[in-house]
Amino acid sequence: MYYIDGPGATVDHKFTDGDPAAGVAPTTVTDDFMNDVQQEILNVIAAAGIVPAKNTQDQLLKALRGLGGTGIFTTPPLFDNSKKGATTEFVQRALGNYQKILGIDTQRVLTPADSGALISLFGAGGINVTLPAGASVPGGTTYSFFVVGTPGQYYIATSGSDTITFNGSTNVAGIDLYAGDTLVLTWSGLAWIATGSAQTKYQKGFYASLAQSGYQKLPSGFIIQWMPVTTTVFSNGFNLAALPIAWPNQGFLAVCGSGNIAQGLFGAECINFTQIRFTNSYAGAQSGYLIAVGR
Repeated sequence: MYYIDGPGATVDHKFTDGDPAAGVAPTTVTDDFMNDVQQEILNVIAAAGIVPAKNTQDQLLKALRGLGGTGIFTTPPLFDNSKKGATTEFVQRALGNYQKILGIDTQRVLTPADSGALISLFGAGGINVTLPAGASVPGGTTYSFFVVGTPGQYYIATSGSDTITFNGSTNVAGIDLYAGDTLVLTWSGLAWIATGSAQTKYQKGFYASLAQSGYQKLPSGFIIQWMPVTTTVFSNGFNLAALPIAWPNQGFLAVCGSGNIAQGLFGAECINFTQIRFTNSYAGAQSGYLIAVGR
């Protein structure tokens, strides 16, 4: 489109009624100018998906304001990535603000429309909440969970063969949530990527093995290890046992106890990065449980 520049237009491209007394002609409304104006308006109407119609004077208004739900400035649907105009509602949602609070206290299968909400889990617990299939949502789709003061347990399950990925390496089909837990799951196109307090136990600083012989790591570097032991050298002789994992830096302390104190007392110590030395005063085989701490 261009400024009016036909006969009688002012030097700054304005219309004028002219001045017959002074011999100044009025501005001529040229065909190219009116065609430009018409096409500019029709382009806006067409962009909103509205079919131009005669004897209708509100199509441009509908196109701009979304009257009837087809306008350029109607809030686009969830996941829309077109070049449509963004309403304040769409911007508010896109900036990370929750679209709503969704309370759940019964079994439920989530839908794509539930994404972007803060999902509050409450009630007695003991229920499953199932995510939609990853294939049904675009990458970046996010579900945020918060467990509100319930003594119960909630299980967040995936659909089909989808998995939840923790720490970039651990993949599970679901996870338990308890009071105060938070969990944010974002679809990557391949798996649900987890953040929030519920994934803490999968972080490197909190690695653990809860087997009979196991360990617990803490972010400070402190490590607790435990394992059952049995003496093969009796009467205060020294026995050796391999730790579940090697100390990265050093072992501090080892203690060993028995369920039958009448059969002698245990003593134990860390002697290197991988072994514990222990002894028992009983003149025969004796079983106990050993705990060691280090870093």
